[in-house]
Amino acid sequence: MNRFGDIDASFQKLPPVYGYRSEKLVPIEKALEPIESQIDELPYYIKIAQRHCHFPSEHGLTRDQSAAIYIYTMEWGDTTLYRVLNKALRSENRQALKIWFPYLKLFDTALDKLPTVKEAVWRGVSLDIGKNFTKNQIVTWWSVNSCSSSVNVIKDFLGNNKNSTLFLIEAVNGKKISGYTEYEQEDEVILRMGSQFRVKSDPLDQSNDSHLVHLIEIDDNNDQPLASAMNDMQLAAVQPSIKSISVSTLASLVLLSRVVWQKRRMQQRQMWKKNRRLLIQLLYIVILHNLVWLPMVICWLIIIFSPVPQPFLVELSINILPYGIYIVILVCPFVSLISLPELWPRHDPRIVPLTRVGKSLRPIAPLPIIDVNASTRAI
Repeated sequence: MNRFGDIDASFQKLPPVYGYRSEKLVPIEKALEPIESQIDELPYYIKIAQRHCHFPSEHGLTRDQSAAIYIYTMEWGDTTLYRVLNKALRSENRQALKIWFPYLKLFDTALDKLPTVKEAVWRGVSLDIGKNFTKNQIVTWWSVNSCSSSVNVIKDFLGNNKNSTLFLIEAVNGKKISGYTEYEQEDEVILRMGSQFRVKSDPLDQSNDSHLVHLIEIDDNNDQPLASAMNDMQLAAVQPSIKSISVSTLASLVLLSRVVWQKRRMQQRQMWKKNRRLLIQLLYIVILHNLVWLPMVICWLIIIFSPVPQPFLVELSINILPYGIYIVILVCPFVSLISLPELWPRHDPRIVPLTRVGKSLRPIAPLPIIDVNASTRAI
């Protein structure tokens, strides 16, 4: 079992773990010293973590804090640190957790320095536990919860295993640690121990006898359902796009009204026929400039009014559509203008080619000379 599938479905009620917060920060060797007897070759793995952890850190983590995250993501067998730790966190014997307090303090302060993410994350387990979840049920996971922002990472761990359970979680207090793990490509997000979730709906049965469970993280600062929080996050993400759409559309409408007004003036002055092609091209440019924003408008309208989060549409409207729109806006006027027939010379039948002129230059026979005096005498 990997850490993305280290899930407890027993729903046991346990007291929260909080005493570690009063511990003093100590180096990682000293923090893990009390549990050396539980994990084989622990000092060796600590040295590996210190050597390969992400340091210096752009988030201000010390080497020991960065190593505390790194060693949590390492895999070396049944006594892997995260397995032993999560087993202790799920134990009813809360007194036995005290030996973990120095490490939990180091690990927790490291997470505090990392950015908080609000996004859809995934977990999965190769067990048929989906039937244990029901709509609006409150679930508490007492362990440290490893998730991934990429569903493909979880699918790779599950493989073609039937009767598996996939979890889609709307996280609002996730900590992105992908730059600090042994496997950076796994896009790992940590949900802290003791996180609570509400089951969004009954599990969805899939074709391979597996189940999809939709969970919403419950925020300590907000008892309301968190779909609204996800929507707020999505709206904040698309606000720059909405502003750019508004400004560009307003500018296009002003230009369109200007072109229509100019068209009317030209008709009144009987100049329409002379400049008709150019004005039609300008109309096409302005209309197309407004139409290219239509997919973006549809995306953020769906995001605003959808009752469920739309992470794909947020990604589409922020990182994909704008580039396509800008390319069309830049290329369209250029293509439209160079297609004007006025820019390209056409053959005028009234102009005689030089070759034809050369062929027509033949010698002209001299006219006969008439003697006017002789004609007069004859008369």
